[in-house]
Amino acid sequence: MRILWLTNAPYAPTGYGLQCREVARRMMAAGHEVAVACNFGLSGASLNWEGMTLYPLRQQQQCADVIGYYCQHFGAELCISLYDVWALPENIRQRMGVQWAAMVPVDGLPINEATVKRLRDAQYVVSYSHFAHQALEQLGFEVDYCPHGIRTDVFTPGDKAAARQALGFPAEAYIVSTVAANKGYPPRKAWPEMAGAFARFRQNHPDALWYCHTTQHPYGSGGEGIYFDRLRESTGIPKGAMAFPDQGALAVGVPDEQVAMIYQASDVMLLPSMGEGFGLPVLEAQACGCPVITQDCSAMSELTINGVSVKPMQPMWLPQIQYWWQIPSVESIAGALEHIYNRTDEEAQAEAEKGARFVRDLYEYDRVWEQHWLPFLERVEQTLW
Repeated sequence: MRILWLTNAPYAPTGYGLQCREVARRMMAAGHEVAVACNFGLSGASLNWEGMTLYPLRQQQQCADVIGYYCQHFGAELCISLYDVWALPENIRQRMGVQWAAMVPVDGLPINEATVKRLRDAQYVVSYSHFAHQALEQLGFEVDYCPHGIRTDVFTPGDKAAARQALGFPAEAYIVSTVAANKGYPPRKAWPEMAGAFARFRQNHPDALWYCHTTQHPYGSGGEGIYFDRLRESTGIPKGAMAFPDQGALAVGVPDEQVAMIYQASDVMLLPSMGEGFGLPVLEAQACGCPVITQDCSAMSELTINGVSVKPMQPMWLPQIQYWWQIPSVESIAGALEHIYNRTDEEAQAEAEKGARFVRDLYEYDRVWEQHWLPFLERVEQTLW
């Protein structure tokens, strides 16, 4: 088949870019021809990357003004969108002019009417979490399941001391890490709640350090997000108890191997988001043997094996997208940090092995490709021809 993706550029350091890159490579190895309409990561002119034509973003978001031209120019038979469906134009399927497979992120409930309306035009509805799969089926859609994957040859257990030395982390500190974007308000990643919980935890554990792998000021979303200096001061976290990556290096891009070292160097990865369509850092950390603290909602519930999913405190209504996120409890997050801290060495090792095995067995890229993508594409080919 000739398959056009509508998503982030495959070299972009984003979750969407990573998934497009790895799946598209396997599609090409299986004999399909692949191109990408880049709604992020490329503007101005097309280019060829690893044998794929990459089309740029032009005047309108989500390539809305040019997606039809791109499908026609490439001779696409199928367009796969990997992005928020509600953010696409109402007539996106008509603009494409080809069969449409919509990969649907669901990070809150109920699924909003804008998403439902667009999905009625899709030939194939694809979830990448069981949470989304169930929610979409309840609305009457026939749903295929193709979860995200990770590279377990990169995200794998390693030597904690060596990782800390390579990253410049203090050897004896208790490292709490968070790998997440800083953009948008309200902050879906629950940065204020994490800060409040870490402040409480550190009162009992003055050797604790919170490493935030993110931008210190908001990136994107019109400047909406967290300004960490003020958040740190307001929660009483000492200046030396928080650390960030070099902001220039972060802008250039941090390779997966270095991100893996962050998890290998950490004692726990903290990410109790208010909602996740998937949550790749949750899997990446566990693949490296690092326990995680998440929130028991959306896709995070099904991905948390080595760690704690804290119960939501209360829902938050998002009027702009018309569904509910879940606000985590500062007290519950702090309690989960204590729980992980108090594990015995034997408990920590057993849980680390269980979490890493879970990720390898279900979410390693080659397994995801063979068990989910291949059968899906075979079914699509049968309906096309």
